[in-house]
Amino acid sequence: GYQALVQGQQARRLATVCVRINDAFFERHSQWQSQGPAIIEKVVSFMLGTTIFADNLDEARKVKYEDARAVGLSPKVVTLSGEVISPDGNMSVTVIAGRAQVEFGGAEQLHDIKLQEEKLRSIDNDI
Repeated sequence: GYQALVQGQQARRLATVCVRINDAFFERHSQWQSQGPAIIEKVVSFMLGTTIFADNLDEARKVKYEDARAVGLSPKVVTLSGEVISPDGNMSVTVIAGRAQVEFGGAEQLHDIKLQEEKLRSIDNDI
């Protein structure tokens, strides 16, 4: 399957292996601990199971138009710069301003930081 398209290739990887579970989220939310990892794994597999990340556009074209076509597969290929080759072969570019890593459960941490920031501003205003 799709593993064959990345095996032995330094400039390609399956998208599913690039996603990692945020263990801190499960530590804070006990109700997710038993089934959460399995649920997240299924969701990631469903959403990214046929997606390959390539280092650059030349590598993306090679995997999509040569290697995948030779074995009858139709992956979605995404470069590190944001170019996308969809399963039907169409190419598109999406510009992402201020790229950042988003982690499952990270919104809660951001909320806590904002609350602390508000408290500090309040103290600063009182002084």
